[in-house]
Amino acid sequence: MKKLFVMLGVLGVLLLGAVLLWFKGKPVTPSQNPLGSIDVGTIQTIMLENQTSSMTFQNREGVWTLILPVEDEVEPTAIDRLVTGLKAFSIGSIVSENPNNYSRFDLVSDKATRVRVFVKGNEKAVLDGYVGKSAANPGDSFFRVEGNPAVFVANELPSYLFKREVRDFRFPKIFKSDPGQADAIEIKFDSKIWNLVRSSDTWTMSGLKKEHSSGQIKSLVEKLTVWFSAEFGSLKGNPSSLGMEKNHLEIVIHSGATTNRVVVNSMLIPDPTRRYSVDMRPITADDRKYGMLILAKIVDDFTNELKTFK
Repeated sequence: MKKLFVMLGVLGVLLLGAVLLWFKGKPVTPSQNPLGSIDVGTIQTIMLENQTSSMTFQNREGVWTLILPVEDEVEPTAIDRLVTGLKAFSIGSIVSENPNNYSRFDLVSDKATRVRVFVKGNEKAVLDGYVGKSAANPGDSFFRVEGNPAVFVANELPSYLFKREVRDFRFPKIFKSDPGQADAIEIKFDSKIWNLVRSSDTWTMSGLKKEHSSGQIKSLVEKLTVWFSAEFGSLKGNPSSLGMEKNHLEIVIHSGATTNRVVVNSMLIPDPTRRYSVDMRPITADDRKYGMLILAKIVDDFTNELKTFK
């Protein structure tokens, strides 16, 4: 009986030790919010770098600008999602501390995206880490801090935010201001000129032999509001230096004291993005630094409707 009590005592000690060891070795959930205490307004630079692209965004007096690999305006929604995601995410559980496992989480150099965040007055990054693939829960991803071998679950940090291409962050609209809110629009096409004038919510078109309702003219204008650039070209220059032919369509938007001219070229270019597999046309705009490409079908739909106004 005495031996039985001794054995039970030894087993109890071993069990207690195992429980303590289990809790001690259990992955920690730090629940750290790396940028939680950072004022969004003080974030000055965000750098994203992976195998396919490197991008640098800079906050210039409250306006975000893409400065590398090209200096251009950014799509506000895209940069806002990026900043919001970085501000809100937290570092959760450790899932591995073995660098040999990085490939399982897409944290190897050819798949991970390195993200660095800098604030005003500080040369050292307040966040420097690597984003891997999506984790089990939607919106989470695997994350590693520079200089720390551990792989964490980054809660509320969608990996797709860091897998986007440069063009996905550039301002895509052909017209910066809404054509539907313009005071007047002048359109030149096929050796003819159409003059559209807006008063309140009513559109009129001068010089027509056939009567058209304000709703019909408004429908034509609304087609312009959804013109987006499918791809971006090099810095805008003399059309002849860009290998362009003659103008195909010219649209001049008048809004108050501001006038902006957009020219669609006659040249048809095979889709360089390989996303659409259709021809495109080059476009230049007075208020844009870079040439753009638009799907030729979008232009054709507009000009076909324009030709009904006689």
